[in-house]
Amino acid sequence: MPSQKTLDYLFHTLLYQHGLEATRKFIWDRTRAIRREFTIQRLDGPQVAEMLERIARYHALCLFRFSQLDEDNFSIRQEREQLDKCSYNSLLTATRSDLYLQLCSR
Repeated sequence: MPSQKTLDYLFHTLLYQHGLEATRKFIWDRTRAIRREFTIQRLDGPQVAEMLERIARYHALCLFRFSQLDEDNFSIRQEREQLDKCSYNSLLTATRSDLYLQLCSR
């Protein structure tokens, strides 16, 4: 399973050292791969929900920062699609986790 360390590296080390513009495409690709891995392995739970929330915040930041660029340099549609998928999966994962915890506590 992709770990918190992977996201920490992407967001705290790579992004901090090189900036949003220089790392946007690489981080976009890596976070998409992380989400796909969650789907393929059918992973969920509080840790997955938290990681998806972090990825969603990244996409929201990119939308805010780059939405004024032309379509050749930034696709609002693709970024919005990624944000929507992250948000949806995060809510779904968190809901499943809450339901599971409620069932186990009975």
